[in-house]
Amino acid sequence: MHQSFFSAPIQTIIDAAHNDQLEGIPFLSKPALIRKYLAPSPATPKGRMKRPKQGTRSTRPRNRRTTKEDAMPPTRDQEVDCCVVPRDGQPAANNIFCFAALADKQLGTMYTDATGALPVLSLEGLQYFFVAYDYDTNYIFAIPIANLKDATIIEAYKSVFNELTDKGHRPTFNISDNQASKPIKEFLKKENCRWQFVEPTNHRVNAAERAIQTFKNHFISGLCSTDDNWPLQLWDMMAEQAVITLNILRVSRIDPKKSAYHQLHGHKYDWNAHPLAPPGCRAVIYIDPDGRMSWGIRGIDGWYVGPSLDHYRCMKFFVPETRSYRISGSFDLFPQHCMLPELSPADHAVAVKDELVESVQRLNPKEKRNLLHQVARALQQLAANPISPSQRVGTGPTSEGAQATTEGEWAATEGGAPPQRVAPRAPPITTTAEPTNPRFLHTKPRTHLRHTRANTPGALPLIQSTPQ
Repeated sequence: MHQSFFSAPIQTIIDAAHNDQLEGIPFLSKPALIRKYLAPSPATPKGRMKRPKQGTRSTRPRNRRTTKEDAMPPTRDQEVDCCVVPRDGQPAANNIFCFAALADKQLGTMYTDATGALPVLSLEGLQYFFVAYDYDTNYIFAIPIANLKDATIIEAYKSVFNELTDKGHRPTFNISDNQASKPIKEFLKKENCRWQFVEPTNHRVNAAERAIQTFKNHFISGLCSTDDNWPLQLWDMMAEQAVITLNILRVSRIDPKKSAYHQLHGHKYDWNAHPLAPPGCRAVIYIDPDGRMSWGIRGIDGWYVGPSLDHYRCMKFFVPETRSYRISGSFDLFPQHCMLPELSPADHAVAVKDELVESVQRLNPKEKRNLLHQVARALQQLAANPISPSQRVGTGPTSEGAQATTEGEWAATEGGAPPQRVAPRAPPITTTAEPTNPRFLHTKPRTHLRHTRANTPGALPLIQSTPQ
């Protein structure tokens, strides 16, 4: 589940879980389970690492120069200058100095800008992101676009503006870069929306610059969570899941108890209807009997590219063999970097107890009474005749050549040690990929939209088995 959210920082997920933003999402809605079992992923710092702030825990000694004049106590004249002398018969009053900073809060403000070119052209011919940021809902939009021409930018701009209007958050003021300024002005004039363009090279006024940085950090971590053999040309299909997961973790400014996704769409994300998977993972998609032979394979290899929000419990896949996308609800996923937590005997017993209590409460009185009697009888027998714990790891041979079965026999061997019964409590570290690394990028096949002897538009290499 962590990789399904593009390997977001663990503390960010914990904060969202405390705020009930992850309600209904398996394994991420309980902060205690996240702290205990969620393994850290290198994909998180690969997308979000920053240089430490200067001066943090500095070893440079501070210069505290005090003069004799500073050390002298204030004179009577100085004390009188700093206070108000009350009139005769009136109590003394303290001076309170206040400072107020008043700001004009503009409702309905939207910021827009475009990112730089991605290193690989997608199969659809896209290479940029158009990013829009709505201040009130704290929602970030990211739409893949082909180029930075006026017609392309205004089309993406209209889609974001119309979506905000349909959701009841119509923008009234727009701050954007100088790209496609004339078409945007004409569109905003028709929509009765004020505008303001930022001067070139000024990245402080436009809040979309910070939104771009936030989205890029999230998206790069998602790219590092993909399979090693995942084709980078499918990056544009990951944008929808990236936007969904990013805004689920962000808090709305209108209602701090809601996520940005909840604030815009009016409901929490329904994981049960539209489940998510780790980005760029392998999949085997079910083949209907009408599409295969009697002795043919039952599934075909594909790449997971995102959820299908127009279907119930379906996902989108790219099938290299057919060079096309496919929507299916019958599939098996094979993520490369996921790790399952290992429960200790104590943790397993606590989980069984919680599940037993929850199940007993749903029984009728007669069934509940009988089950409780059986449980009490089993516990009494267990207390009277304790069962020795079983070995958790394989045993090794002793010095006599016999098989060691107890800790004492194991310790008696040369250099032997008792077996470890419980897995370490510290979670292991997962692995990651680096699809945008230039060292790996030049080894991958490049695609473009022209028919040549070495390139076929829409074609990607077939999925091969990973050598062990």
